[in-house]
Order: sequence, then structure tokens, then C-alpha cells
Amino acid sequence: MRLTTTSRLLLSTLAICGTLALTGCATDVNRDRVTLNELLSNPTPELGTLGNSNQQNRFRETINRDQNLRALRDDVSRFMFFKDASRLTPYAIP
Repeated sequence: MRLTTTSRLLLSTLAICGTLALTGCATDVNRDRVTLNELLSNPTPELGTLGNSNQQNRFRETINRDQNLRALRDDVSRFMFFKDASRLTPYAIP
């Protein structure tokens, strides 16, 4: 039985893909190994909560703190009458 060029190309591609699938990816030998106890105690160390990482939590807290401080400054300026709100209309009148 004689194979055509397309058949040879297909067979060699399948052989290469099969070899790569069986061998897998190479790992770094200098990488620290994770023990079973470490994995069982904290299976997702990069997550601080159920859906966010620690960095995302800090970012959200920073935005929240900034908004709270701006709102506090706004409330204090209204209380001290630095911002005179018009009682007739919510829009500024020139």
C-alpha cells in the first residue's frame, strides 16, 4: 500500500501531536515543590476571598476609602457652609 503525500503529512502530524500529548510540558526543576499538607491547608493561596485576590481586595479598599474621604470632605464643607446650596433650585444660578 502506497501512501500519498497528504496521507504522510497527516500521519506525521498525528504522530507529533500524540508524542507531545504523552510527554506533556516541561517544568522548571528549580521550582519549589508544594507538599500535600500545604495544598490541603490552602488550595488557592493567591485568593484572599472567594472571588478576588489580595491585590484586588486592596485596590477595591483603596477606591472605597478614597470615595469615603471625598464624601466626608463634601459633608463637612456643607456643614460649615462652605458650599452654599441654593434652596430654590439644585442648579447653580449665575
